[in-house]
This record gives sequence, C-alpha cells and structure tokens, in this order.
Amino acid sequence: MEVVATTTTEVVLQRPLKLIGIVAAFLGSALIVVCMISDIWVLGYSRADMRTEETLNFYQGLWSLCGDYVGTPPPPGSERTLSCTTPQSQAWVQATAAFALVSLVLSLAGLVLGSLAFCVERYRRLYRLAGIALMMAVVSGLVSLVVFPALFHMDLTAVLAQTPTVAGEWYRDNWEFGWGYGVGWGAVFFDFGASLIFLCGKDRDEIKQTTEYYMSAEHDDL
Repeated sequence: MEVVATTTTEVVLQRPLKLIGIVAAFLGSALIVVCMISDIWVLGYSRADMRTEETLNFYQGLWSLCGDYVGTPPPPGSERTLSCTTPQSQAWVQATAAFALVSLVLSLAGLVLGSLAFCVERYRRLYRLAGIALMMAVVSGLVSLVVFPALFHMDLTAVLAQTPTVAGEWYRDNWEFGWGYGVGWGAVFFDFGASLIFLCGKDRDEIKQTTEYYMSAEHDDL
C-alpha cells in the first residue's frame, strides 16, 4: 500500500519598487536642498577681445548676486574682485525661492509618508498621499525652474536697454546656466520617478505556492 503526502510551501516574491521610490524621494529632497543653497544658478563671463580668455565676472543664485561692480566699484588700484549683494529685492527671485521652498516641503512630506507606509503595514494607503505630495513638489519645482531663467532674461533685457554700457563692465553680457540650476532639474526627475512608483506601483507582494509530493511504500504483513 502506497501513501502519498503533500507539502505546500509559500514563497514570497519581494517587490523592491516602493523601496526604490523612497530612495528616489530622498535623493530628490537632498538635491532640492543643494539647489537652494547653491549660488551658481546662472553665471557670466567676459573677455577684452577674441584673443583673451574668458573671465568669470558674474554668478547668481537665490540668495546672493556676485559680480564686478556690484553696488560700488572696487577701490582704485585694487584687483577686480567679485563683490556680493542680495537679490531678494527682485520679486522674481523671491517667487523662485518661494516655489523652491514649497517643493522642498512637499518632497519631504512625500518621503515621510512613503517611508511610513513602507515600514508599517496598516499605513499602506499613505502611498497614494506620498505620490500626490511628490507630484505637487514636481509641479512647484518646475515653476521655479521656468520662472527663474524667463524673468532673469527679461530683467537683463530691461537693464541693458536702459544702460547698454553696463554689459561691458560687469553685467551678464555672456551668461549660461550653472550647476545649481542643473541640480534643480535632477531633483525634479527623482521626485517625479518616486511619485510614479507610489501612485502606480503595486502595493502587495506576490505569493507563489509550490506543492511537493512524497510517496512512501507500506507493506501489509499477512
């Protein structure tokens, strides 16, 4: 007489998507902080003629504006140095800083909500709130990254229209985006990826069942 015994084993397939989302949200928040404290959103160069090397004579971020002849020129006989002032009197700089700050707060909120949902099973519903917060952070970040260069160029055009010679002194006659501005786009990219993971990724793990059969033979002694 043969006896068949069955054993069912459950194998849980872990989905790392939510963990990847948390890492992406953390990187997004960190990059927003770096972006905000950086003074190199835009920078400008000048040179005396085509044969000379370009010299950095201007850079600006959200909290400082540094360049030759900012405010008052350097004392006679001294070397040309970059003096700094605050650009907060410009409304468009204040608006950019405000949107960047809102983006940081929303990104941190998404990070906290996502981490809480990942660590505590009964808070799994917070994934959706985390995704919404991160998406709003993306929108706010995009506004700041669009407002800054657009109004910077408008302000530059207005100033040069009034005082054309200022471009030959210290002003932004040949400007380009700096690394601080590029870091802002990196933050938007990571927050956007994290928001998609939290909103669209599956919340549950897959459970795979495997069944094993064991056969044993028994003999009846008569």
